[in-house]
Amino acid sequence: MNFYFSILSKSKRKILDNQSHSLLFENLLNSKQSLSLVNYSGYAFETFVSRLLRKDQNRNEAIFKSLDVKNCDYELGNFRNDSDQIDIILKACSDRMDRLIECRWTHDTSSILQLINDLSKKMPFVERSKKYIISNCPLTDKVKKTAQAHRIKMIPLSDLF
Repeated sequence: MNFYFSILSKSKRKILDNQSHSLLFENLLNSKQSLSLVNYSGYAFETFVSRLLRKDQNRNEAIFKSLDVKNCDYELGNFRNDSDQIDIILKACSDRMDRLIECRWTHDTSSILQLINDLSKKMPFVERSKKYIISNCPLTDKVKKTAQAHRIKMIPLSDLF
C-alpha cells in the first residue's frame, strides 16, 4: 500500500493515458545511474533497516556486529525538528550508547561525502553516541577516509543480509 500511495496513485493519470505506449518504469530500468524512485527508494530503505533492527529475537545479520550490538536490549526511535533529523536512533541499554544511524540509498559518492559532513555536525549534545551511515553506495577509499576522519562508521548493503 505504501508503494501504491507513494508512487502509483501519483502517476494514475499517466498510467491510464499511457500515451507513450511504454513501460511505466522504463526510464528507471534503463537508467545508467541507479534504480531509485524519487521520494520513495530512500524511505523504503530506511523502513527496511528499521524493521530489520526491530526484530525481537537475536539475529545473525552482520549489521548487528557492525553496530556493536550484543543483544536485543535496545530501543529504536528517530529524531526530527525544524533543522535536523536522524533516521534511526538505537539506544542500547547494555552499554548506554546511542547509535545515530543515517540511511542513504544512492550511488552518488558526493552525496555520501556530504552526508558524512552533515552527520558529523548533527546532535553534538549527545555525549555517548556513535554515528553510522548505511548505504548501497560503493565504499571508495575517499569515502572510507572521510568517514573515519569524522568518526563515522560506514555500513555497506552487504551487512544487512
